[in-house]
Amino acid sequence: MNPTVRLERADAVPQDARVRDFDELDSDAQHALPGAVDGDPVTLDSPTALEDGEIVKYTGYYRISVAE
Repeated sequence: MNPTVRLERADAVPQDARVRDFDELDSDAQHALPGAVDGDPVTLDSPTALEDGEIVKYTGYYRISVAE
C-alpha cells in the first residue's frame, strides 16, 4: 500500500527533532509536498523515506504524518 502524507505547520521545532530541507527529499516527496502544504492528504506513488513526526523546512516548518 502506498503511504498517505499530511503536513501540519510546526510553530515550534523541538531541539531534538529531525529536520530536513525540501531539497533533501526524494523527487516523489518533493512533487507531493506542495499539495500537502495546502492541507490535503497526499498519497505517494511509492514508499517514501519520509518518517512520521519528522520536520521538513519548505515555506515554513511542517511536521510530517505518514500513514500506510
